Amino acid sequence: MMPGSATDTIDNVLAEVSLRFDVSADQILSASRASHVLMARHIAVYLAHSLSGKTPAQIGTSFGGRDYTNVLMYIRGIERQCAGDEALKALINDLEQAVRRRLH
Repeated sequence: MMPGSATDTIDNVLAEVSLRFDVSADQILSASRASHVLMARHIAVYLAHSLSGKTPAQIGTSFGGRDYTNVLMYIRGIERQCAGDEALKALINDLEQAVRRRLH
């Protein structure tokens, strides 16, 4: 878990992912199914889970009222993709470091 509040962590995750994917935080939190928004949302949920210490249910609430089962599906999906995609793993590591810098 990161220093600072879990809400600050999620806000900073949304800010960094928004910048990297050129989508707004509102789009990430929306019901949009556009592929670039979906990928940004899944990565943001994954990072929020790994950095905030919040439960999947709490993260779902923070991400537009999504059910915790969707949150778990996003997290597991990103974990599976990272296992076979070094570029994605590097992107997530970069985003994680950027969020950590924002919080310090």
